[in-house]
Amino acid sequence: MRHLLRTLGTLLAMLLRRLTQVTERHILRHIRTGYIAHGMLYVGRCTVFAPRVRIDGRENISIGDYTTIGASTILSTWYGVPGVERPRLEIGSYVSIPENCHITAARHIRIGNHVLIGKQVTITDNAHGLTTLDQLMQPPAQRTLQSKGPVVIGNNVWIGDKATILPGVTIGDGSVIGANSVVTHDVPPQSIVVGNPAHKL
Repeated sequence: MRHLLRTLGTLLAMLLRRLTQVTERHILRHIRTGYIAHGMLYVGRCTVFAPRVRIDGRENISIGDYTTIGASTILSTWYGVPGVERPRLEIGSYVSIPENCHITAARHIRIGNHVLIGKQVTITDNAHGLTTLDQLMQPPAQRTLQSKGPVVIGNNVWIGDKATILPGVTIGDGSVIGANSVVTHDVPPQSIVVGNPAHKL
């Protein structure tokens, strides 16, 4: 009987220790999310941010419900594109953005619902300057921001690891972007594209 009580005590101690660790992590995650989300245009229910997420231009960024933003991911909006008064970055609900992604908008990027994004993906609607001789003589960081157009990613899209989505691209609903692909043109709905530049299979 003594042995049984000791075993139960040990199991209870292990269980309580585990529950305490889970509760601490849960509380810290919500505190971190509240801190990061402060000042953003909108952040929906049950959306969470992992550690080391960087947000620039947060007043122009909105994120829907049940979306996860992974560690060391950068979300940014930038002013300075001629003719664009306010940049916008809109991320839908049930979107998974894992670690080390970079999404940067100087005009408008819209990501739909239920989008699955791989690691180290870049999505951008802008570039530093034009390829004129005058611009190329300047340091890249000092060139005027340019945008060839907004980026629109539909619902239920899957983007593989290390893919790059360039300015002016629309990706239709239900499409798949292969790993390491560079998307330079529109992708029709329910299409699979791969390669650099990405082409339809």
